[in-house]
Amino acid sequence: EYGMEALVEVHDEEEMRIAAGSGATIVGINNRDLTTLRVDLNTAARLLPQTPPGTVKVVESGISSRTDVTRFHDMGADAFLVGEAIVGSPDAAEAIRKLKQGVYNKDQEKERVEWKRRSP
Repeated sequence: EYGMEALVEVHDEEEMRIAAGSGATIVGINNRDLTTLRVDLNTAARLLPQTPPGTVKVVESGISSRTDVTRFHDMGADAFLVGEAIVGSPDAAEAIRKLKQGVYNKDQEKERVEWKRRSP
């Protein structure tokens, strides 16, 4: 009715199986263990390949550089949830520009941003 979808957050293989079995169309892979608050980027590296085809894949937490964004985009991530790298930066706009550099392309439409297409 509202045209909304739920983002289903996962942190381990069991949660990924549950999300996949539920028919989730948007899956957020949280690199932060919410019990210890420890961040491990290997979480996304491990879980991205397990995400069902056609699912929108969001990598969350611990993304702090263009290298991180490029790495996970190349592994199939569609979007990123970035907090600390932006909030902790003295220039948030510049931090965002650096994260996007090399991954986004400006479209012909004014200020519209699109992902580079992946090779099949």
